[in-house]
Amino acid sequence: MAKAPRAWYSRIESYFTNKGFFKCTHEHTLFMKGQEGKMLIVCVYVDDLVFTRNCEELINSFKEEMKTEFEMTNLGMLHYFLGIEV
Repeated sequence: MAKAPRAWYSRIESYFTNKGFFKCTHEHTLFMKGQEGKMLIVCVYVDDLVFTRNCEELINSFKEEMKTEFEMTNLGMLHYFLGIEV
């Protein structure tokens, strides 16, 4: 029984919801947050997060907030995802 992945997803979903993110209705692992023309998009895949933005300051504050809540490692720019070169 896979209870740990469900518990993890429930925790991260709750975190994003409390931080003002909206969950995509078609892809339940995709969260979006917009403010004053700035957009932050986060995709959760198992225990990895892939995120993008249209404003550099959003990314930096997002990373810092995430570090205070979760133990995480910044792997830098995305080069491969699910075996696909990006």
